[in-house]
Amino acid sequence: MIVVLLGAIGPCEGWEQFAADEASNIMKEEKGEFGLPEDEWWECKPYPLNIEHGQTGEIKLVFVAWKPYYFEREKPKFAVDAIQGPLGDPSGSETIQVFQDPAPDKFGYSTLPGSIQVHSNAVDGPPRVENYVIKWSVDWRKSYYCIVNVVHTEPVAPTPTTPPSTPTPPKPPVITTEDGFAIKYTGPLQARTGGQLEATFQIVTPDGKPAKGTLVASLGDPPSDPKATHARGQLDGDRKVVLIFEVKWPAGLTKLYVSHGGKVYEITEITISP
Repeated sequence: MIVVLLGAIGPCEGWEQFAADEASNIMKEEKGEFGLPEDEWWECKPYPLNIEHGQTGEIKLVFVAWKPYYFEREKPKFAVDAIQGPLGDPSGSETIQVFQDPAPDKFGYSTLPGSIQVHSNAVDGPPRVENYVIKWSVDWRKSYYCIVNVVHTEPVAPTPTTPPSTPTPPKPPVITTEDGFAIKYTGPLQARTGGQLEATFQIVTPDGKPAKGTLVASLGDPPSDPKATHARGQLDGDRKVVLIFEVKWPAGLTKLYVSHGGKVYEITEITISP
């Protein structure tokens, strides 16, 4: 008879830990740590995001997990948790603005897939690159990080614009005769062929007093031309006189003359229209 002695078989060394690890791995694979698939992963596109100061850029949050059935079980959500900025603005709150797309719910979470919109507020020099880190999380648990580089250049100073100047009306033509009288023409500088020119003059004596007497004037260059017309009038008590000319001169430019003290003076040019 052969007798086989069977000893008591106890658990192998480390078996309990091995079993626990296997169970944990199975749960992680099926349900994921904290309820997420173990191999679930998201990426920032582009990475990094490069924008110029004053501009807006977009970071797309792209799902790169091995198990796409994750979406069939539950629609994931994300939220921006924090922003780390450069020195002088460690929170980035003064120099950039960050928005979630789609718009977040009352808890601050947006559905995935989505994006993060980044706008640069500060537009200034000197030339430099400022770096920002945007921390965001998926379903309250798993955290990710996106990088933003804001390129600053020397702002171009706007070209100063000179406001349009108000045109200064031309001063009335004035001549001074050889004996010191000032004759000013204050009438129109245009007339029409076949019409009339109502010419107004003011005359002042050498000592500044209103002149008296008769003024003779001619429209046409030279005054001896057959097409030239002539008029005379008596000065009133306010140094003024109005002379009416029949316009026989053809269209173009001609001259207005006055006669004083036996001499003829050109006082201005008159434009004749057809």
